[in-house]
Amino acid sequence: SVKNIWFVIDTSGSMSDKDITDAFSEIVNAIEQFNGKLEGTLSFMEAGITDPVPFASVEDVMNIKPIGNGGTSFISIFNYLKNNLINNPPSQIIIITDGYDVFPEEKVALGIPVLWLINNKYVNPPWGRVARIKK
Repeated sequence: SVKNIWFVIDTSGSMSDKDITDAFSEIVNAIEQFNGKLEGTLSFMEAGITDPVPFASVEDVMNIKPIGNGGTSFISIFNYLKNNLINNPPSQIIIITDGYDVFPEEKVALGIPVLWLINNKYVNPPWGRVARIKK
């Protein structure tokens, strides 16, 4: 099983409703890929970030409502990590985004693996692993 993955969906104004639906689909596909044995939390990020909501199933994920539509701030993710999750850090952070923001320095991830799941071919994060959402 895969546990304690922190998914963060970018809900800033540059992310369309379809982009956010695609982000949810990526999480659902990941749960299904691990035969329902993927557990984690989900936050929404724009200029700020929401508290992580735990999930253990596709149904749990589908019951979490997106919040956002403001600016983008990747640093808000890592500030939240440092200030709220340091005693129980996630095993991995998966950020689903269009990538349109200034990327912070890698050290802010505190050694936790980060996957940038980007929904376009134009943005290339300077650190972490990168995957692309196929459209």
